[in-house]
Order: sequence, then structure tokens, then C-alpha cells
Amino acid sequence: MSLVEEEGEVVGALPYFLKRKGPFRYIGMPHLTRYMGPLLLPRRRTPSDERKLFGVLIAHLPAVHGFEQEFHPGVQNWLPFHWEGFAQSTRYTYVLQDLSDPEELAKRLNRSHRRAIRKGDAHLRLEEDLPLERLRPLVEASFRRKGLAVPFPWEVVERLHAALRPRGCHRIIAALDPQGQPLAGGFFLWNQQTCFYLFSGVLPEARQWSAGIWLLWQAILIASRLGLERFDFLGSMLPGVEEKNRAFGARQQPYFRIWKHSSRLLHWLRCLRGKP
Repeated sequence: MSLVEEEGEVVGALPYFLKRKGPFRYIGMPHLTRYMGPLLLPRRRTPSDERKLFGVLIAHLPAVHGFEQEFHPGVQNWLPFHWEGFAQSTRYTYVLQDLSDPEELAKRLNRSHRRAIRKGDAHLRLEEDLPLERLRPLVEASFRRKGLAVPFPWEVVERLHAALRPRGCHRIIAALDPQGQPLAGGFFLWNQQTCFYLFSGVLPEARQWSAGIWLLWQAILIASRLGLERFDFLGSMLPGVEEKNRAFGARQQPYFRIWKHSSRLLHWLRCLRGKP
């Protein structure tokens, strides 16, 4: 972690995750992590302080072949990184603001989602504490249907689950069919303000009950009951997923992907994979 201290007090930090691929050592995003980026004390979040402190944080980064991070949406000033030769692309997530009134949240739903939720209410039952091992087959089935491998090691999910359980800040929930079998399941976690939709899995037969949409709606209601302020879908840039998230009444929120490659070969290899 890159730090800035003044008179013995940490006033800024830039956490980073080192990766190695072949001969390249670079800073990237860990599995199951959407946001990173610089952190400053609230009183130091001014343009003048950001210019100074971000510059120091950058200077304290280790020597690597590349840097690739997705900054938290709260970081809107990336100009100090631009001055140091970094590049930027804008990405989008979708966020529901003000979860205090479930009736108002229901009014934000589009007609299709309201119909799907009514169907789910008539046929599905919610499991609010699904064992982690019962979530895995749902996730694998979802990606298999798309012809993809699960993009994160399940061991990371197990470690995350073990770390969050004693803190009481996550929940694995599932939509059960009339026979009590899980059709869709999701992993959700939260801090003091925001519930984050980390990932989910849906069986092909879940579509007849609209189980995926119904499950997300139940997660939003849980976040409301917990007194949280926001629900962050953590994406998505995929057209079909973006449309479904927006149909819940969520607002588009930009965040920055910041990158810099000191190795030209690494840069071209990342470009070939669609990640400059």
C-alpha cells in the first residue's frame, strides 16, 4: 500500500494488488473487487490537496510493468494521474439511491419487472441463508450456459465468506422453487451505507418463474430493512444486463478505469485482450 503521512498521521493511501503474468509484474484488480483507487481523509479532499497527495501516492508505487485499477465512483478527479502519464476510460455501474421506502422503490420498477416479481411472489420462496456450497452449482451452471468458465477461483469466494461471516456484513440468498430447490442464488455484501451485488447464479429453468429478477428484488428489500442508503449493482457494461439493472429504477453512475503501461509489449498484449 502506498501511503502519505504528515506529522505521524496517515492522510492518504493507495492500496494496490501485485500480479505476475509471465515476465510481467503489474498492479491489477483482485478477484471479486470492483473498486480500488486512492483514499484521502475527508478534510483533504480538495483539488489542491488531491493534486499534491495523489502525486506523492503515485511516486510511492513500486516499480512495475503496468498499472490497471478501477477507481471508486467517489474519485472523480483523475487529473493528477493524467499529469503523470496515466490514461483513463469511463465505465458505468447502476445504483439505487434512497432505499428507505419499499413502496417508493416498487414505483421505480418498470412494467416488465413488476410483472416478473408478481410471478415470483406467487411461486417462489426466499432462503436468506443459503449454504455456500449450494451456491456454487448455480454459479457454474450460469457461466456454463454462456459457454464460459467461472472467472474467479472458488477458493477466493470461500475465503471471502469466512472473513465476512463474523462481521455480519454479507448474505447468500436464494429463490427456491415450490419443491424447495434453489433456482437462483446471489452473494451480497454491504458497508455502513451501500449493499453491493457481488455475483449470482441462475439455472436455465429459473426463467419460467423470473427467479433472477425476483431474487434481486428480494436483495433490495433486505438492504432496505437493514437501513442501508444505496444498492450498487456493480455494473454492468453488457447491454442485456445494463437494461435489467436500469429497469429496477437504478441510476447510471460513472467510474474511472485508470491505467499505465511502462512495457510496450504488455500494452499490446492487453489491447489484444480488449483491455488497454
